[in-house]
Order: sequence, then C-alpha cells, then structure tokens
Amino acid sequence: MRFHRHAHIVQPNGKRYVEADQITDSVARDPYGIGYNRYRGERPGTKRLPVAATDGGPYVEHTIENVQNRTYPLFSEAYFYTSVKPGTKMNPMVKEFLRFVLSREVRKRCSATASTYRSPPPWFAHS
Repeated sequence: MRFHRHAHIVQPNGKRYVEADQITDSVARDPYGIGYNRYRGERPGTKRLPVAATDGGPYVEHTIENVQNRTYPLFSEAYFYTSVKPGTKMNPMVKEFLRFVLSREVRKRCSATASTYRSPPPWFAHS
C-alpha cells in the first residue's frame, strides 16, 4: 500500500495544479487507487462511490447537489475567521470582502445552482 501527499503546486507556466486535481489524477492512473477529495465534477478514469453516515445507510451519491444540500455525509464547510477588538468595528475592507464572498453574485458565478445560498448571519450586519 502506498500513500501520497499532495499540495497546491504552481507550474512553470503560472497555472496552479491544486491538490484535489492531483489526487483525482493519481487515482485515475492507478487501477487500484482510492482517494478522497472535494467535489471536482466528473473526471475521466475515476468512479465515485456512494457513502453513508452509518452502516445501515442510506448511501448517498457524491454529486454537487448532494454536497450543497448537505445530504452527502462527507461535505465540508468553509470558515472565515476575523479579529475585532472589543468596542471597535470590523475593518471596512474585511467586512466588504466577507459581504462579497457571502453574496448571491458570487454564488451565481461559482455554481449553476445557486439555490443553496445562505444569508449572512444576523450579527454580520451590525459588525
């Protein structure tokens, strides 16, 4: 059994070769390869296996819809951390960046299915 570590690589042409693509490419080259990474769309030479949170199922396919609606058991969250001193306001540039990241505009750009948009938390408007 061999294990491979992957990390983001910047190629000589300046293009990033992200670890998720490296994992998928490694699995595609190895007929006995098994890998786990984030959803990257359909990839030639690989097969996604449905997984379950418990032995009894249900087994859920790894699709973008199931990741977005959180029925796929191995979904992951993205977190942003900021530091604001008590009694002060958040840096306006940081706040604008977070507002943009959480906006419908970004969701529409990133996915053809923007139906899983989540509103910013209530405290955000008052930061």
